[in-house]
Amino acid sequence: MARYLVAVCPYCGEIQAFSGRYKRKRCVRCGRFFMVSSAKILGEFDNAYRASEFTRHYKLRRAEGDERGG
Repeated sequence: MARYLVAVCPYCGEIQAFSGRYKRKRCVRCGRFFMVSSAKILGEFDNAYRASEFTRHYKLRRAEGDERGG
């Protein structure tokens, strides 16, 4: 079964979901390449939908924390 990861770009902090078959990935925000093996992995999922939902909710929680000053 396919594996999908949610990771944090080590350069700009963007949270992104992608197929786990990649060894390196280009960040969708800053455009820099990073090694998946050295990135902070926030989650691993069986399908792309669950990975993208996790990413969306994580970003919302982080944004809410920023608005509250935390």
